[in-house]
Amino acid sequence: DMEYHFGDKYRDMSSPQAGYDSDGNQVGFAIVQKKNGKYNYLNVQTKEEMLPFDCDSLTPFNPDNGEFQMEYKGKMFMADFYSFYDKYLDDWFPLDEIDKHI
Repeated sequence: DMEYHFGDKYRDMSSPQAGYDSDGNQVGFAIVQKKNGKYNYLNVQTKEEMLPFDCDSLTPFNPDNGEFQMEYKGKMFMADFYSFYDKYLDDWFPLDEIDKHI
C-alpha cells in the first residue's frame, strides 16, 4: 500500500500507478483530490502535479497508451498527459488549448 503525507494541500490520494514522465523516466503517479474538491495527477517522486489544470474528475490512465478520461468544466474528454481529444472536431489538441474547446 502507498501512503503519502503531503501536508494540507490534498484531501485524498488514490489509484497509484507506474508510468513514464516526459523525459522517459519511469515514475509513480496517483490521482489526488485537492482541498478545493478538484483532481489532478501527482508524480509521487517529485510531488509535482502532472496536468496544467485541475479537473472535476479523473480516471486511472490506461498503461498501454497513457490515456484517461477527465471531466473539465463539466465536459468529458479523453486525454493523455500532453493532449486531449475533441470528439466534435475528431482530432487531438495540446492540453493548454482545452479552454478554446469548452
